[in-house]
Amino acid sequence: MISLAALLNLTDSIVIIIPAIITIILAWRIKNAIGPLRILTTLLALFLVIHGLFHFSAFYNAQYNSAWAGFLGDVFIQPLSWVILVVFSAYYLKTAG
Repeated sequence: MISLAALLNLTDSIVIIIPAIITIILAWRIKNAIGPLRILTTLLALFLVIHGLFHFSAFYNAQYNSAWAGFLGDVFIQPLSWVILVVFSAYYLKTAG
């Protein structure tokens, strides 16, 4: 039986990852996109993909009681998403200023 926490994390990961991947693909296929806007869109969507992977690792941890999935999510995936978000913010401030 799947727990409520596992089901919510699985739903979150699917709802976050699929639109973010589509956004990355569209940002790089549009020929007339402005360079900085394309990079900003890609960085934000990359943050969302990594955040979705964090939710998937939380799902796997909750459903299968996997210590390595919880460790991987807390120690590697979540800090990586923070780094991408800070890079997005710094790039936004650089291009907007």
